[in-house]
Amino acid sequence: CSEPHKFNELPPQNVSSQTQKLRCPRSAQIAGNDLRQMSPDTVAILTNKYAIAVNQDPLGRQATLVANGTANGSATQVWVKPLQVPKGSFAVAFLNRGKQTATIELQFNAPKMPNGGHTLAGAYAATDLGAGGKQVGREKSRVSATVPGTAAAFYKLTPQ
Repeated sequence: CSEPHKFNELPPQNVSSQTQKLRCPRSAQIAGNDLRQMSPDTVAILTNKYAIAVNQDPLGRQATLVANGTANGSATQVWVKPLQVPKGSFAVAFLNRGKQTATIELQFNAPKMPNGGHTLAGAYAATDLGAGGKQVGREKSRVSATVPGTAAAFYKLTPQ
């Protein structure tokens, strides 16, 4: 679908979330609403420089669904996208499709990791992209996020 120097085309109604930027990289950003009426939250999502950097990463790979399950009664998903900058990094979207807050976890040895199925080795610095690039820790085997109902968390894992 996507590769370096090529773009995906998205229906306008699908581009207003950080997770869409993760799942469909290098796509043009189109808002399907009246720009004069956007809420501050919508503006913050569409102009998040960290999410845009993931979207425009030169590797041009799409995210892979690596976990699809439930947590605290909520349907959850974890999407992982390999990044070129810096080399060996990954973007991770934690999606909570339910109504209750849920803690969602990514195990670094998940069988569907988009790195040829190999386990991630070593430590990774975890950065919360949705919180303005806030460092949230250094992880060796897993990373998790507590996500409110019908929301998402967006992280970047950088090798250390």
